[in-house]
Amino acid sequence: INMSIYYITITLLIILLNLCHFSINYNGFINSSTNKLVVSASSSKKANATNPSDQKLQQISELSRKSKGHVIPLDDSTYNYYATTKPCPYHLVVFLTATHPKFRCNICKQLDKEFQLLASSYYDSHLTSSSNKENDADIPVFFIRLDYESSQRVFQSYQMTSVPVVFYLPPRINNEVNDFVIGVRDTYQVPADPDAEGLASFLRDKTSISVNIKRSMIGVYFTILIAFGILLALIRPVMSALPFLLKIVRFRPIWLTVSAGVY
Repeated sequence: INMSIYYITITLLIILLNLCHFSINYNGFINSSTNKLVVSASSSKKANATNPSDQKLQQISELSRKSKGHVIPLDDSTYNYYATTKPCPYHLVVFLTATHPKFRCNICKQLDKEFQLLASSYYDSHLTSSSNKENDADIPVFFIRLDYESSQRVFQSYQMTSVPVVFYLPPRINNEVNDFVIGVRDTYQVPADPDAEGLASFLRDKTSISVNIKRSMIGVYFTILIAFGILLALIRPVMSALPFLLKIVRFRPIWLTVSAGVY
């Protein structure tokens, strides 16, 4: 019996050692495979990051996210890289303006607000909505502003002598178009009273992308609140003067005079 217990104990120890050895080898295999997958994934990311098209798209996307109203301010030193140097795997809507007071461009200020509203509405509905990302955001649209004071070389390249100007640049991979020639059909005809809806219609014509303009209702609510406050303030004076007003309304000579004047 003692010998049997001894052999059983030895057998169990051998089995336990084999199981430990198998576990170590299996974990080593899993870790090795995982490391290979991680290396492969990181190599893929590096390859994508070095792709000029993807790299530029990531950079301009970040600029759009951080810019006020999602309108990217560019100048002579940055415009060529994002707008004319290929590849440009995105749509561009470019706004040329002059904000310095010496130019007295009031319509530039108005158009600037509407341009920002268009850009914000597009960003909210097309670049932050998971339902739309896979559809029309495959080729995204970015909105660029160039001010004359910091972009005179660009203005000269386009031979622009007046502002405001809004034009469209399609995605470009090869040198199939002239960088500084804008067709009439690619230029937005700025009306006397520009609005974001008109700009959205222009964008839809050029890209087939529809943008639902989302105007803030704060101004409307504020106006209603002020009107309601004025009415409340007038209730007491009107009620106090009501007997006098009724006397005027009932005074026949006044109505006779009004009738004679009408006829």
